[in-house]
Amino acid sequence: MTSQRECLVNLPETAKTRRGLLSALSSLYDPLGFVAPCTLGAKLLLQGLCKRGVGWDDCILESEATQWSEWLGRLPKLHDLCLPRCFKPDDFGDVQSWELHHFADASSVAYGAVCYLRIVDVGSRVHCVFLVGKCRLAPLKTVSIPRLELTAAVLSVKLDEMMRRELGLPVHRSVFWTDSTAVLQSIRNSKKRFPTFVANRIAKIERQSDPSSWRHVPSKLNPADEASRGLTSEALVTSGRWLRGPQFLLESEDHWPVSPIVLPDLPAEFSPVKKQEVSIHMVVERQSIVERIIHRYSSLHRLKKSIAWLLRYKKFLLSRVRGNKAVVENRGSLSVEELNAAELELIKYVQRKHFSPELAALEKGSLSKTSVKRHMFKLNPMVVNSVLRVGGRLEKAFIPYDAKHPILLPHSCHFTDLVIERHHRLVGHSGMGHTWSSLRQREEMLPLEYRGWQTFLQQDCIRAVHIEVAHSLSTDSFIDALRRFIGRRGNPVNIYSDNGTNFVGAERILRESLQSWNQVHIEEYLKQSGIRWSFNPPTASHMGGAWERMVRSIRRILTSLMTQQVVSDETLSTLFVEVESILNSRPLIPVTFDPRDDEPITPNHLLLMRCNSNLPPGLFDKKDCYVRRRWAQVQYLANQFWIRWVREYLPNIISRQKWFQKRRDLQINDVVLVVDDSQPRSKWLMGRVADTFPDKTGTVRSVLVQTRYNRVKRPIAKLCLIVAAESDV
Repeated sequence: MTSQRECLVNLPETAKTRRGLLSALSSLYDPLGFVAPCTLGAKLLLQGLCKRGVGWDDCILESEATQWSEWLGRLPKLHDLCLPRCFKPDDFGDVQSWELHHFADASSVAYGAVCYLRIVDVGSRVHCVFLVGKCRLAPLKTVSIPRLELTAAVLSVKLDEMMRRELGLPVHRSVFWTDSTAVLQSIRNSKKRFPTFVANRIAKIERQSDPSSWRHVPSKLNPADEASRGLTSEALVTSGRWLRGPQFLLESEDHWPVSPIVLPDLPAEFSPVKKQEVSIHMVVERQSIVERIIHRYSSLHRLKKSIAWLLRYKKFLLSRVRGNKAVVENRGSLSVEELNAAELELIKYVQRKHFSPELAALEKGSLSKTSVKRHMFKLNPMVVNSVLRVGGRLEKAFIPYDAKHPILLPHSCHFTDLVIERHHRLVGHSGMGHTWSSLRQREEMLPLEYRGWQTFLQQDCIRAVHIEVAHSLSTDSFIDALRRFIGRRGNPVNIYSDNGTNFVGAERILRESLQSWNQVHIEEYLKQSGIRWSFNPPTASHMGGAWERMVRSIRRILTSLMTQQVVSDETLSTLFVEVESILNSRPLIPVTFDPRDDEPITPNHLLLMRCNSNLPPGLFDKKDCYVRRRWAQVQYLANQFWIRWVREYLPNIISRQKWFQKRRDLQINDVVLVVDDSQPRSKWLMGRVADTFPDKTGTVRSVLVQTRYNRVKRPIAKLCLIVAAESDV
């Protein structure tokens, strides 16, 4: 075995396309970068093809093919290149010092780094050997040369880390060389604030090298210049600087290049970021007398007493000024009425301070999204006796007026903090959820493969859910499902539903059957109550928001669960019962996290007069869907429904989600366009309003439209006003 290694170059013949050029270049195996400067020309040619957007199998231009052929023709010259196998010559003495020297350089098209091992023996003989070299292209996006110089310096640091890890030699020190004064100044002034690009790379250099180990080398002595500008095969063989290193490394350190005394200014992109002076102006807002009184107290009761005394004194002074002797002076202690009046005045003051735009808009009757905050607009605010309250959607609820229309309070207010503190004491420090539930009784704070069908029934007053399997969409099937519901839940008084044809037909048949039944048994049984059935207008599913929201959630979850499951009738019925139990176990009030609080009320409490702890009979996973135990499949599907339900169902009934703006009601003789999905393309169904159906507030929700064919009842959401009745058109 010789002490020299030969460089063998034998590239395959490839097509002159972008793919062929890349294949030939990749076949040149040179992991240590011995001939890296020679490959720069081919890499630049490939980069130019990428920049022009040439396809992988598109033929290149003739000029590019000539350039490629010339590069291939020079490669055989590399056969004359001989590389030493050993770091240390045979006649070299015992090594006294191992040093790593790294050189970095960059140009407008490429940057690179090269690493040499400098060995000094006991006789002060010096030997320098090539270790590794890297040559990389500059990005397609234009980058300045100083930035590329800094990137090359980072590459040098990475090579040093790799060499120290892989060599396994006792390296005494590492020396880094660069011809960029901007890089040297940035490294030595790392405490300054540089732009992000520079700061990130300086941080990498600091982590893996010492700033004192960086030195300056003139460009003409920098061997990394070959990596940034490239060399031909002939120049690489004849020059020898790339493989042997610079001549000064073979000399003592006294003869090494020194840094220039006067360094040029840093380029603009390397200039430290200057701190901007910011002027701060303090504005002291003088508090009103009432505001100072509110902030003086830490107890709502004592604050109310203070205001109540002031109001009593105000009443006394007014009676003296007006000469009203009929007013009896109250010299005793404060009454409950006086304390309540004081609290009401405090609420009015706080609302006037924090909600003045909303109050002004409500007084003018011009409530809109632009006049009030969005989160308040959803609450449909109203003014009652000069107090701002929640309008909400609980008008028909059998609850106290203050709970139905809570008073609105701002969240960032000391008075609100006192109100919260009072309720926290009232519930015995029971936790956030219990306090919040007590607070909302009066005040509202604005804070931050199977083919079957299911019949969904919901009891509106308690939000209970009952699910029945209907094996078809026929009227008979629905009546059977309704009879099963009545048999288990009792006879309903009112039923509200969509205007589906099966529901309408069922109502007619059921009404006639009940009338006939009552006539037959009128003498034998007590008088029976008929069922009053109320239908939403056709295509007005949004009017059944309470149950439609539940239907949508159940349908979406069951659809995703049943797409890959084949179940029997019995399995499906059991699954629906499990789903029904899950839905009726949901809390109807905010859930608290305090273990001392009572159990939250659920529909099961109101249906069964107890909680229904329907725990699963074991642990089930997806494998249970493929066994013969059908009951296990049902339990797995029920578990999946529970997971999806808890994650996706977010009840919110007090906030209005749309239809905020007050618009003109449709009137009789208005010409409207009827939105009908069943109409063929380019055919518009128009009609004239024959009758209107307002709700309890007087707002028209649905109308009777006379078309050229018939009369239809439609919700206003499915109508578009064309010509108003009062128009002259």
